[in-house]
Amino acid sequence: MEGKAFASVHISTANVGADLSYRWIKASIAAQYIGNIYQSELNDDIPDVYGGYTRRYWICDARLSVLPIDKLEVSASIRNMFDKEYYEYYLGNGRTYFVEVRYNWQ
Repeated sequence: MEGKAFASVHISTANVGADLSYRWIKASIAAQYIGNIYQSELNDDIPDVYGGYTRRYWICDARLSVLPIDKLEVSASIRNMFDKEYYEYYLGNGRTYFVEVRYNWQ
């Protein structure tokens, strides 16, 4: 096992993002890097298949919010906006869209 990575532990991960606000509009973008991960202690997994993991990949997300009136926020977001196919034992989620409405009572 000497020189092998621990099983089921990401060797490296990183997150980077940026937020921008102007008057009643907010935008954000974020990217997550996932490094190698192995399921086997021998690090001999087959990558990019069911039951395995994808070696090194980036996932990018974006969000746009507007505040049309005081205390109300409406936003739309995209997860995995480049529709990256990856495996974390199972096939990861593809591009996903969300809409959110938030009201602050206080």
